[in-house]
Amino acid sequence: MGHQNILKPIAFDIETEGLTIEDEITVAGLRLPLGALVLLNTQGRDVHKDIEQVVLESCGLEAVKVRTFQSEYDLLEQLATVSRERLRDENRMLVAYNGETWRGGFDLAFLRSRCGQNDVPWPFYEVPYADLLPIVQKRINTTVDGSDGPDEVGDLCGTYDLIIGGDHCDPYTDSREAVSAANNGEWESLILHNIADIERTQQLAEWMQRYVPTSDFQLKNLKPPRGCESQITIVSNPRTRQSRGLKNIYRGM
Repeated sequence: MGHQNILKPIAFDIETEGLTIEDEITVAGLRLPLGALVLLNTQGRDVHKDIEQVVLESCGLEAVKVRTFQSEYDLLEQLATVSRERLRDENRMLVAYNGETWRGGFDLAFLRSRCGQNDVPWPFYEVPYADLLPIVQKRINTTVDGSDGPDEVGDLCGTYDLIIGGDHCDPYTDSREAVSAANNGEWESLILHNIADIERTQQLAEWMQRYVPTSDFQLKNLKPPRGCESQITIVSNPRTRQSRGLKNIYRGM
């Protein structure tokens, strides 16, 4: 067989205020080759000036970059810039755990709605993507002894613990704690939780590249079919009380 370039996985994970369409994205994290990049939406609140160093000393990675933004809109615009500069490479693919699978997925489905609400271009334009959850469901045995017999482990933390295991920097035992942390401005624990999840996702993706056939990754291009021209009416944002009117959702085709 001919030589094929192996795509380098870039793990992606978000944290949010909740699960409804009105809830904002509070954190977007990417596990880049040299370390973690975390985009934090503070909604205008203060962040300790040494937050990046504090997180770096606690997370176990060699490099961490924390960028803070006053609004979700600014975070999303920066995510598009990072994607354009760091992900549009023929040897990279975006990966997430249940980004689009169970009940429609979470990370990418939520991101689409929030980009639309903010009238921000879709950030992952011309980026190859693979969801790891279908691989776990179809190609990896995660059966354990349950109280009522054999049970399937399918969540990110449980799957990671079964397949890889080891220490992590996650301060939470339940991911729902990220919602209250964002509401209370507990930035350090929120960022560490996000880094733990992208690191778990990254390690699972790299493990799968050793044992799972390439065809089972089911790569897809995240480019929308209409890179420009699409126009919708954007209603007033209840947080800013500003109307953006008719604007292009997708730009830069």
